[in-house]
Amino acid sequence: MQSISANDFKTGGIGAISRPLQTLRGEVGLSVRGELRFVEMEADAHQRLRDCELEIALLETRAAPHHPRQLTETGRSASSRIQNQ
Repeated sequence: MQSISANDFKTGGIGAISRPLQTLRGEVGLSVRGELRFVEMEADAHQRLRDCELEIALLETRAAPHHPRQLTETGRSASSRIQNQ
């Protein structure tokens, strides 16, 4: 990922980001005081990431009844489980 400085962005404007976005794989880092702080990407790349995140959340939700994350137990069994740990 190519990185540009905040000063280059300030002086070059949106062109400083749009030129590398066209030649690279859609991501440009923006560094502030030499440290990567932001990542710029095209809107369609961002939408693909959002779609992937939503798809993963949907798959996790559908799998939840088959793999419960919580226990259903009585007070006595919970107490003995905690004491045995």
